[in-house]
Amino acid sequence: MRARSPRSATIAERGRWLLVAALLLLTAAGVGAAAHAQEVPLPAWVRSAEVTHDGAVLYVVPDEHAARRGTVALGTRLPVLGRSKGLGCGDFKFVRVGEQAFICEHELAWSKQPPGGQAQLPVPASSLVPFDYRFVTIEGTGGFARPSDYTTDEYAVVLGQGFGVVAAQRELYEGVPFVRTQHGYYVMEAALRPAKPSEFAGVTVTDGALDGIAWVVGEHAQKRATPKGKPSGQLPRLTLLHVTPSEAPAFVKLEDGSVVATRELTRPRPATPPAGLLEAERWIDVDTETQILTVYEGSTPIFVTLVSTGLPSPVTETPKGEFRIWAKLTTSDMNDTERDDLERNYSIESVPWVQYFHDSVGLHAVFWHERFGERHSHGCVNLSARDARALFGLTRPALPDGYYAILPTGKDRGTRVVVR
Repeated sequence: MRARSPRSATIAERGRWLLVAALLLLTAAGVGAAAHAQEVPLPAWVRSAEVTHDGAVLYVVPDEHAARRGTVALGTRLPVLGRSKGLGCGDFKFVRVGEQAFICEHELAWSKQPPGGQAQLPVPASSLVPFDYRFVTIEGTGGFARPSDYTTDEYAVVLGQGFGVVAAQRELYEGVPFVRTQHGYYVMEAALRPAKPSEFAGVTVTDGALDGIAWVVGEHAQKRATPKGKPSGQLPRLTLLHVTPSEAPAFVKLEDGSVVATRELTRPRPATPPAGLLEAERWIDVDTETQILTVYEGSTPIFVTLVSTGLPSPVTETPKGEFRIWAKLTTSDMNDTERDDLERNYSIESVPWVQYFHDSVGLHAVFWHERFGERHSHGCVNLSARDARALFGLTRPALPDGYYAILPTGKDRGTRVVVR
């Protein structure tokens, strides 16, 4: 799926929203501000600076026109590493809170408490995803500014069938149950169905070997006692198998001694590390032929899973080449509602664990399908919720506690992504 900017958003959503790639370049004014910044003394009792505005922006230099470093949640206490004059902060100063991370102090309150923040996007113990996601079941469902507008049919937005919303609150109005979405609209609960995220998860590779891993990618695979034997059982789609070579080249042997035809499976193909890679540097291989993603440390695989890349068309195919993650966001709205040349649009609120690596194409969780092992997306690399969450923690730059989003810098570069 590719991301599209929402037509309206809350302050928090604006803070978390997709930060355009152009902002990764330092402006001339920003460079000047960094070069001429003068340190300003801090109150002696200050131990941290608490964020007072949700989605507060961090910049790579003390200049509000410079490249962004990230966005931070309300209440996060940031370390105070310095205080200096800058550009665009009015009569206030900039506070240095990390490596190439500055924030205008009008977004802060001095604190005697040590630095600290909540890990963003916590997942309830009973769930695989961070929110209560629902999908619209009726084309043209109305979203109302207030529940009472239902009686006059005065809707604020129209939602298409399949649109995904976050149910932030449930409310009754004259006996009719409504769901308030994360964007503040009220939708009749009867017009929504709950999401059912896939339980699928990839594999941590402990021995550095990929050749014994395989998954069933058809609707099922047939087990046989011998290559020429009759089927003795079925293995359902997405079953993980540990295999070894068999005497027949078109089959592999399972742990119980039975065999399965290789045409019914998909298996990882080893990848060549990109040029200039450091010895233990992590990077990601996305194999569009096998629909398998592998995380490597140098030449050693450490994690492997099934994904869904873009459908084979000029508009939806996942671009091939070598890229770097240029933004990591805890959530991002995704839609194509500005396009009027399509028979049906899509829109999903707060897609979790998003890592953009080429314009608006990224790695992210899906909770609306489990066609892993097949091309199925609008261009992004779709992962199960479990896998997207795990992958988010394996890549650079790391997301500090209290941050909604983080962007790389020249000193803290994004993880390489190779799509083949």
